[in-house]
Amino acid sequence: ESFHSESDMLLLLRGKIDATRELEDHGVPLSLADRGARHIAYVIAQTVERGARTVEPSEGAVNDWVSLINGFRVGGLDFLEACTPGYYNNEGAPKGGSGFFGAYTPGPAKFAELLEAWRAEGTLPGMELQGTA
Repeated sequence: ESFHSESDMLLLLRGKIDATRELEDHGVPLSLADRGARHIAYVIAQTVERGARTVEPSEGAVNDWVSLINGFRVGGLDFLEACTPGYYNNEGAPKGGSGFFGAYTPGPAKFAELLEAWRAEGTLPGMELQGTA
């Protein structure tokens, strides 16, 4: 079974994406939504510049990201296991695949730094570009 979809959509999902604002070098507030849009624009521009028609994460990159995010859940697992089964704890099985609490918990500034470092690396690590324009 393939993890790839037929979607024509790039998403950055994060709860309360605009909750934290930071001042950039020019004193302009730039939210995570703004940063996400810039990141997606970068990926699209690089795909076009490299002559590809499609871009998607490799299976290894997806697995690495899921492992990273799952590693952040440790602090709340006891709480989720003790809760009445429901939406927030995957019906009483929080280790069984619930992604509700899966977040990049070092915070929005660190997440923005992670995206910036990925772009600065310059080779689109973890992405698969295919087809010719």
